[in-house]
Amino acid sequence: RLTTTPPGATPPGAPPPATPTTGPATPPAGVVTAPTTITGFDFDVGISSEQGTRPTMEDAHYSSMHDPDFPSQYFMDQEGWFFGGVYDGHDGNEASMIASQELHKAFIHFLASQNIKNSFNSTYEAISDIIKNDTNAGTCAANVFIHGVRLFVAHAGDSRVIICIDNAPVFTTVDHN
Repeated sequence: RLTTTPPGATPPGAPPPATPTTGPATPPAGVVTAPTTITGFDFDVGISSEQGTRPTMEDAHYSSMHDPDFPSQYFMDQEGWFFGGVYDGHDGNEASMIASQELHKAFIHFLASQNIKNSFNSTYEAISDIIKNDTNAGTCAANVFIHGVRLFVAHAGDSRVIICIDNAPVFTTVDHN
């Protein structure tokens, strides 16, 4: 289920960092990247899915770069922002599909009246309630919000956000269940 870490709970340690690579970063086969520029810095967004041995795909994602309605609808007067998420479904794809279609909308709704941290917390709680009421499936979530030159990260479960700086991975999340 999409939930936040309970107060006072300590998530397990972060995974060991991968060995840094040298040379230009190239995405693995099957990864779709989309370069963009936000307030003076460039970055790529990579999207990749692998069904593995499961009978059906249970994962979903959202990227504001691939949603032409999102900028005009929510950030018409602002520049330099990005919202994205990866949703690792469990016991079916219903929960991950709900998260990929609704979480970004809820985040923007809460952002109108709360700071970013509280907006993420309220969003995760609201989407978790929807999922609990609509399905028996669950999902992990990893989300990023970039505004200006600031990166904000939120996650629930064992989905990770890893950024690469000078081709070296930087883990921004710690797995929790």
